[in-house]
Amino acid sequence: MQRRTPLIVSLVLVALAASNAIADDAQSTAEFVPGEIIVRWHATPGALEAHPDIQRLLADPLRRPTVQRLAGNTELLRFAGDAASTLAMIGKLNADPSVRYAQPNYIRRVMSASNDTHLPLQWNLAQMRVTEAWSIMATRPTVVAVIDTGIRAKHPDLAGQILPGYDFISSKEAANDGDGYDANPEDTGDNTTASSAFHGTHVAGVVAALTNNGIGIAGVAPHAKILPVRALGVKEGKGTDADIATAIRWAAGLDVAGAPKNANPADVINLSFGGPGASNVLTDAVTAALGRGAIVIAAAGNQNADVIKSDIHPAAIDGVIAVGATDIAGKRAPYSNYGTRVDIMAPGGNLGGANQALTHQGRNDWPAGIVSTMYYTAEQQAKGQPEFGYHFLDGTSQSAPAVAGVVAAMRAVNPDLDHQQVRAVLTQTANPSGKCNEGCGAGLIDAYAAIQASSSPPPKENPSLLPMGASCAIAAQCAGGLCIAGASGTNVCSKNCLLESDCGGSASCVANVCVFHGVSSTSSRRSPGQGGSTVTVLGTSGCALGSDAPLGDFSTVGLGLALALGLAYRGRRRRRHRR
Repeated sequence: MQRRTPLIVSLVLVALAASNAIADDAQSTAEFVPGEIIVRWHATPGALEAHPDIQRLLADPLRRPTVQRLAGNTELLRFAGDAASTLAMIGKLNADPSVRYAQPNYIRRVMSASNDTHLPLQWNLAQMRVTEAWSIMATRPTVVAVIDTGIRAKHPDLAGQILPGYDFISSKEAANDGDGYDANPEDTGDNTTASSAFHGTHVAGVVAALTNNGIGIAGVAPHAKILPVRALGVKEGKGTDADIATAIRWAAGLDVAGAPKNANPADVINLSFGGPGASNVLTDAVTAALGRGAIVIAAAGNQNADVIKSDIHPAAIDGVIAVGATDIAGKRAPYSNYGTRVDIMAPGGNLGGANQALTHQGRNDWPAGIVSTMYYTAEQQAKGQPEFGYHFLDGTSQSAPAVAGVVAAMRAVNPDLDHQQVRAVLTQTANPSGKCNEGCGAGLIDAYAAIQASSSPPPKENPSLLPMGASCAIAAQCAGGLCIAGASGTNVCSKNCLLESDCGGSASCVANVCVFHGVSSTSSRRSPGQGGSTVTVLGTSGCALGSDAPLGDFSTVGLGLALALGLAYRGRRRRRHRR
């Protein structure tokens, strides 16, 4: 006669199975330290060194296992392993009858939240995962140069955030301050209509407004400091290439005639302006700033046009990180420029058009723009405005400083990041939901993922090695780390890529490798959308091209985690049978 399990016992078994499944799923998503395992033994510890898998580790000098006693029968095992190998080892240890439990060394974070009164209006921060990123930001102050209309430094939400800056507007009329170059970067407006819109003050607040101070808004990078550099005048916020190029050089710490040395060279330079017309002087200034280690961020522009075809500078300059704008729905704002030159997207809002009807958290009275710090003129104050307040604006002028803030936080974590590494991290960690058919770069910036990835970025190119396109025999000769088979039997230096613009005009991005036109190959590696194009990589293990999935694709990692978790679950089941 078949025995029937009582209903209550069946429910308990179902609940246990569900809880184990939930635990396995949580273990696959929770953050933990790779290569660290906490082990509790049923009896006295000390069996780790005798465990066969630990013996294999001890025989491998590259893994270097160590054991630290924690308390009672609990120990901490450390070895050189990644997340998948850590979970696999946990599964093996949990299958050992002498082990009470083995678990990852999980990471916990402070549950901090900002008390800024206008934080509920800042949908842009949530869209970029900035509020999550605050918990992993380093407190080391970085310098963000805001080259703009100047700033109103007495705004209470910018108190203590402003470094000594400079005014590089050479025209007295445009400066509206009675002189040319001077050490006062205050935005004078024009005292009546404020036609400069006090643009620089708004941009500065997006980057680094005081956070958790009980008033106003929260900045993307609250630990950063703003270096105000005035180069755009009071009339419509316009500036000349000569003034702007001088401002870029000074901000980067380069010598400028007629101005003192900048005591606080910028880690990041934000350029929330642009216009048509290729400019050699701007290109020279940007190149010089990049050479001094600054990361240059530029607004892609608001013409609903292709950046390259419309010749929008400085966004079109090589080496600049060009930023397009998303709306409150996370898609390209209808005004935002686009194309192959756009690297990344960030919230810029949209105060007009169809998006005006969109609501935020059920409210339809909150404009779908970007709220930030603002100064109001005496005329505006007479109409009821406070001297210092908060204002909604929209545009790539607002999306660029959002990226500048994230990059400032990235360099606080890793000061050695160069502009190529920053761009690679931003594009590799971006949310692809922000992509568009017109060309929106890698998609929507993910602040949390970018800052987290900054501690282990892609390697820097070695300038002492051969450049892209140079003849080579093996990859070790090339600055980009790749040597590929070229046309007519000539091998050339190349590098990995994500976007077409990574390769410049002389090569195309095929299967994540910059390939020169006319390349010959016998490799079966193909990239979607590239037809029959193939790539042969010389002098490498081929690991970077071992699969048709894009670099960093989750499928391989997910498979490893699934196998490891399967081992862990099987071990858990075996222990339950032993009890």
